[in-house]
Amino acid sequence: MQDRVEKNSSELRLGFLGLGAVGAPMARNALEDGRTVVVCDPDGAAVQRLQAAGAAVAETARGLAGEVDMVQVAVATGEQLEAALLDPAEGFLAGARPGQAVIIHSTVGAQVCAAIAKEAQRAGVAVVDAPVTGPDSAPQSAARREVTTLVGCEPEALAQVREALEISGSAIFHVGAVGDAQSVKLAANALALVQMQATHETMQLLARLGIGSADAAAILSASSASNWAVAHWDMVSQAGRAASRAIPAKDLELAVETAQAAGLRLDLAERVRYSMSEAGHGFLAPS
Repeated sequence: MQDRVEKNSSELRLGFLGLGAVGAPMARNALEDGRTVVVCDPDGAAVQRLQAAGAAVAETARGLAGEVDMVQVAVATGEQLEAALLDPAEGFLAGARPGQAVIIHSTVGAQVCAAIAKEAQRAGVAVVDAPVTGPDSAPQSAARREVTTLVGCEPEALAQVREALEISGSAIFHVGAVGDAQSVKLAANALALVQMQATHETMQLLARLGIGSADAAAILSASSASNWAVAHWDMVSQAGRAASRAIPAKDLELAVETAQAAGLRLDLAERVRYSMSEAGHGFLAPS
């Protein structure tokens, strides 16, 4: 770890808005690298954990803007993102100064990112559309510094924030302008969720045939049916039993809308979305 600190330490001051499953490990990585980190989140316990690790704390996103060079935002929804950045009284842009950058790690859709970028431009602030994924779940990948970042922005903006992005992972794909990374991430999420639903149904069938979960996963892994969901079945099955399914449902909805805007129909994604939100029998169906 010491080698990483010596290599990457700089005067870069990083802000983190949203200290959930992705934002918290990213902030912790930056602290471990010797960076100046300022955090802001309504979850007091999450803030205290990062403060104990060495982070400074801002009470509001506007206050955070006065303390950092750029902010990495990892909130759950478009509504939360707009409130954190655009609120006229306490939002980040209300306290921003020209030359700063906003890195949006949240998966919120192209339209939301484009609207925020338009507002930020008026303040002289660059917006980098940067949703994250990885070889495992996004939280696990962040904790292991194996994040894959999809980037939509001008090349100059990517150069400005690359140092920050590389703290939690070096796999960076520049896919176009602001909003384009959101669309690519949603396409990938749609495939992953369809894959999970198909694997769930297959595991149910094998269970009816008397094949236990561990044996079923081993059989599928050694066959042409092998896929990411099979390889991570313990984690995937736990996620399927989780109480909150709002985020996957949101992602599928946005993926379907993205496809419609492109003149396509995602039949399987729409079927999985239906199972989740209405029929109640799918992998991520309401409990």
